[in-house]
Amino acid sequence: MLRIIAACLLLLCCGYASAANTVIYDFVCDPATVDVYGSTTCTVVVLNDDGFFGPAPTGNVVFSSDSGGAFTPTSCSLATIFWGFSGCAVNYTPTAFGSGTHTLTASYQGNATFNPSNGNYALTVEYPQPTIIAVTPGAGSQGSAVNVTVTGSGFVAGATTLSVSGADVTTSNINVTSSTQLTATFTIGSAAALGFRNVTVTNPTPGGGNATLNNAFEVIPPPPSGPFNAAESGRGISTPLFTKLAGVPFSMDLLAVDTGTGNLETTFSGTVKVELLNATDSSAALDPASRCRASWAVAQLLPNATFAAGDNGRINIAVNYPNALRVARVRVSFPATGTPARVGCSSDAFSIRPQALIASTAMTNSATTGAPSIAAGANFTITADTIPGYDGTPEINNAILIAHAGAVTAGAVNGSFPAANPVTGQSTGTVNYTEAGNFTLPAGGVYDDSFTAIDQPGDCTPNFSNTLDVNGQYGCNFGNISDVGPVGRFTPDHFDVQVFDGCTVDGFTYSRQPFTVTVTARNAAGVTTQNYDGSFAKDVTLSNAGDVSDLTNNMISAIDFSAGTVTINDLIYEFPDAETVATDIAIRAVDEDGASSAGHLEETTNLRSGRFVIASASTIAINNPFFDGQMPVSVQTWQQVSPGIFDWATHTDDTSCTTPVIGNFSLVPGSYTGNLQAGETSISNFAYNNGAGTLTLPNPGNGNDGTVDVTGTVDAWLQFNWNGSGYEDPKGTMRFFDIFATEQRFIERHEIVP
Repeated sequence: MLRIIAACLLLLCCGYASAANTVIYDFVCDPATVDVYGSTTCTVVVLNDDGFFGPAPTGNVVFSSDSGGAFTPTSCSLATIFWGFSGCAVNYTPTAFGSGTHTLTASYQGNATFNPSNGNYALTVEYPQPTIIAVTPGAGSQGSAVNVTVTGSGFVAGATTLSVSGADVTTSNINVTSSTQLTATFTIGSAAALGFRNVTVTNPTPGGGNATLNNAFEVIPPPPSGPFNAAESGRGISTPLFTKLAGVPFSMDLLAVDTGTGNLETTFSGTVKVELLNATDSSAALDPASRCRASWAVAQLLPNATFAAGDNGRINIAVNYPNALRVARVRVSFPATGTPARVGCSSDAFSIRPQALIASTAMTNSATTGAPSIAAGANFTITADTIPGYDGTPEINNAILIAHAGAVTAGAVNGSFPAANPVTGQSTGTVNYTEAGNFTLPAGGVYDDSFTAIDQPGDCTPNFSNTLDVNGQYGCNFGNISDVGPVGRFTPDHFDVQVFDGCTVDGFTYSRQPFTVTVTARNAAGVTTQNYDGSFAKDVTLSNAGDVSDLTNNMISAIDFSAGTVTINDLIYEFPDAETVATDIAIRAVDEDGASSAGHLEETTNLRSGRFVIASASTIAINNPFFDGQMPVSVQTWQQVSPGIFDWATHTDDTSCTTPVIGNFSLVPGSYTGNLQAGETSISNFAYNNGAGTLTLPNPGNGNDGTVDVTGTVDAWLQFNWNGSGYEDPKGTMRFFDIFATEQRFIERHEIVP
């Protein structure tokens, strides 16, 4: 055996050692089952297979899959877990269903020290639960084939199916373009029932499921023979009408359409009546001959227009509508007077939007003081005003809100606007601001991005532009074009006051002892108003729930607030009379504006009157003048010592707050009397526990009888007004007796009383 080991050592020393074998000890993904587009974390552990306690493998592990999927990252670097073990992890996202099982491979690359190794893991993949949000376009006529786009989530190529409720509408050409969009063709039979249909997307098992969007698609009548239509000027006859601006002239083309061919009726001539309709109310049934509804009201009667023989079925008209109109259509009737023989409403609806909102509020104070002012979180109003016909719902864009200069945070405006009164175009919102100080809403801070919903997304651009772009389109959105504000001034709704005892462990504070208070400015929801800072913070007065007479250092300067909070460590409360029993005091904070902690958090501290006592003592008191002198010391508080009786007594609750040491005590120079001289005794020992202790002075010996004063240096709040002229450190007198000077040797002694 020794020869074999020696041979092995010789091979190693001579360079014949080979790289260590490795094995994929563990390869697991969590969760073990995911749906397509879901994510799982895959962890691999590589073992030095040549020795459990050998060095851990180093280097990289590369991951691959036999199915559609992506690793992030595609490889990872091993890190030591334990002797012989290393590991690392990556994320894996299936991007295709595959067979239901994705075989994942972890390939340890190895290096000069370790051989490579591989391992596999079978991950179960399911189809996701789909959702459906919209179908565009949302209508098709009987006898037509309509190409639609369906948006939602969880769509899987080759798996997701699509269906339409009811008879005579079939789906085909389903093409999943992404996980959130698919396209398809709806073929509508000529006998298909008119009305709304539900559209359902389905993913198969495992996993999968159905999602249905009710009333997602409407079957409408086919275009009648010879109706009228309207389109953008100079565009194709199927071009929709774009968003318009109220009060800004625009034009459109009127079209005479031959519905038999779908082309322009080039030979049509005659004078027609033209009406701009408010098509917001679609409660009435759609007339299949005209594509009009009886619930659409006339918003503006436009001048009659005349088709001439040379117009080839197309003429241009000018329109200038001064008001807002959420959903507009155009109705054309021929002849212009009398009973019409031919009527057509535009197949497309469009919006005529305001150019801007005028936002205002009575809360306008840019100063750091004065009126108006209101508590942060309290309600106030902002009015959004524009032209008649506007019935939209304005919103606040907190993302662009600007707080006052130097503000710690922007804050937010919460609340909402009701739908505007269409008669006046005005909406007044009830809102509140979360912070102190003031704020400004720049252009677009009060806005509407939904009034033009009928034209979104393709018939207007997703911005606030009032200028036509190269495609002839305005922005979908509008809002204030001038700054609103500065809006303010906002003060804290209240303060919260936290109190930290002077004797934190024992849970009380001595009269005259500094203790700590934290004052936090809050809004009405109880959230810290961080902008109560700098010039918008105010001086604050602290009191005992309104009584300031016995508090010291109770003024907090505004400049001490930082992000709405301030902590002071030197607040002192002193009992007017030292002989006062323990009392709870609550601390109240009130600033110059009247913001107060009253009715909110006002923590208390249990205040106690205290003093430190060194009791006078003598050796005769212990019946042996040879004994060392022992002087009792104690921290005392005014307390009830028996029913109805109050006095100073040892403060046993003071377990850790007062911690005197021997160095706190000394003999008073010049206080020696009798035969006692300086240097004949000293303080040799001090024992103290739970408020009481003993000082020891060695006996000075025979012939050295006399007295000496002992004084102690203690915390200011334990000094006592012993002589009525000011607080003093404690002091006691130690008396030593000489046994030979006091001893009388009598066999018997009687005292005769006459």
